[in-house]
Amino acid sequence: PVAPVLPLTRYGSTRHGETREITEAPSGSALFASPAERFRTGVLDKVDFTQERKLKHDRYENKLARRRENERRVMATYDDEERQRVQCRENRALNFANMRLGYFEKLRQVENFRDKTLHSPSATLVSSGAPFGGSSQSV
Repeated sequence: PVAPVLPLTRYGSTRHGETREITEAPSGSALFASPAERFRTGVLDKVDFTQERKLKHDRYENKLARRRENERRVMATYDDEERQRVQCRENRALNFANMRLGYFEKLRQVENFRDKTLHSPSATLVSSGAPFGGSSQSV
């Protein structure tokens, strides 16, 4: 078979021969596509990808919603822990203040008891005047 003579175009004006048959499928092959099929315009060129775009957008929105929910959950946990820490510090300060008040109250009771015994040596202890809630005994 003699190769058809090509017009003097880009491929026909060179001294090199035709090499399309190396890369093209033979005409009897299942992979063969005629030039009309290879270069057609129509249905395949006008495919609408709105469904794919919508699915991609939905996946992105779901992922973003999960991230926002996780961030909200982490921040809520952090806020709760911070509130508990502040509450512990306040409770500790309050306990120290109560201990100090209790200490000063005990000192006041001891001083009152000493003042009573120094000014009246024959005074007897009564349960209401004894320091630390002692029993009534005579001195």
